[in-house]
Amino acid sequence: MAFQTKAFATIVLGMINRAKALQSKITDFRVGSVARTLFESPAAEIDELYQQMWIGLKESIPVAIYNTFDFQRLPAQAATGQVRVIIAPTSGNTVIGAGSVFTAGGFSGSFTTVQDSVIRSGRSFVDCFVEATVPGNIGNVPGGASFAINPGVAGMVSAMSLVDFAYGSDLETDAERKTRFAAYILTLNRGTVAAIRYGLSLAVATDANGNVIERARHAQIIEPYVLDHTVPAGLVNCYIHNGVDGASVALVSNAAAVLYGYTNSNGVVVPGWKAAGVKVTVQAAANVIVNVSGTVTVAPGFVASDVINLVEVAIGEYIAGLNIGSAALRAELIAATMGVDGVDNFSLTLPALDIPVSNVQKAAIGAYTLVVV
Repeated sequence: MAFQTKAFATIVLGMINRAKALQSKITDFRVGSVARTLFESPAAEIDELYQQMWIGLKESIPVAIYNTFDFQRLPAQAATGQVRVIIAPTSGNTVIGAGSVFTAGGFSGSFTTVQDSVIRSGRSFVDCFVEATVPGNIGNVPGGASFAINPGVAGMVSAMSLVDFAYGSDLETDAERKTRFAAYILTLNRGTVAAIRYGLSLAVATDANGNVIERARHAQIIEPYVLDHTVPAGLVNCYIHNGVDGASVALVSNAAAVLYGYTNSNGVVVPGWKAAGVKVTVQAAANVIVNVSGTVTVAPGFVASDVINLVEVAIGEYIAGLNIGSAALRAELIAATMGVDGVDNFSLTLPALDIPVSNVQKAAIGAYTLVVV
């Protein structure tokens, strides 16, 4: 029988009903009576005991399960990306030192460079790798965002993000952990489609310092034999996408290693996620560029530039979140924009129609052309 709690009133009424059934001398059980008060005192303690037991069960069951499987909560991840700094060419080298602070206009949070970046004599720009000072979604800014630098750089013309900073994530919530654990349980029998999909989700690309700079956010798994019996039955084609601009060679290579198995830096053999004898190919899903243009009506009291920045983030998050093979829908683009604080109205010009994609393609954000009225 499942554990059930009892409320204070239910406990008291149960005691009174039992007392009525077992004796007839005490008849006054009204609120405030001596008999009822004698029942209510232990009932309050029993009610508290029920609540403590219930809270203890809720807290201990997930902990026991997660600890049994060594399934730890994912920590917050700092966003990373590249900022292109452009200066007027000089006769000497210009150094942007490690630890320089970058701030993006219209966005909270800051970024720091992880190593020195040098603009050589006669050159006009350098791409600086930066990392968010505070981990979490707060560090995700769209491509094309303008940055200020501290300390300043002599002759600076501009500083701008090359692509979306899309890999920052907050500390995993209880609901997210529960969902990920359910997906993990489905993969315990390795070699299934669910197992391969989960394995692909673990693939990352890192820089020389071990910072995650790219992650396989989306995966598509195709078994050609299902539709064409002339191909080998043990062939599985996988397509991955980082949610921004495709998948680098390093990310594709790491994804393949995760599926086939590898030996880590400590010499520990990590088993793969594919079944023995199955050939798996991993490729980058092709991009289908979605250019967005339209007219944004900004509500009174809001700063237009800040609202436009948030609109670009909302549209970018919608498109980045689309799975491989999922069409980009005009209705969803409008809904994402209208959900931004400060937007009174939005007229979408492009795309003129829903953007269809094949099962090996991924919608990717293109150019924004947003007019404010």
